[in-house]
Amino acid sequence: MEQHQIVRRKRRELEMTQQQLADRIGMSQAMIQHYENGRSGVSSKTLEKILNVLDLKLEL
Repeated sequence: MEQHQIVRRKRRELEMTQQQLADRIGMSQAMIQHYENGRSGVSSKTLEKILNVLDLKLEL
């Protein structure tokens, strides 16, 4: 499973909307949608914010 798919799955498990996630990290809902659909990437700083909000850890 790819990173953006894990993020989408966890967000849905938490019953959080894309807009709620976007608001918490200072991003637009459209950017979250593009990221979750694999159409765009995010910076490492933004990814860190997403992971913190969703309580996920990045394993290399």
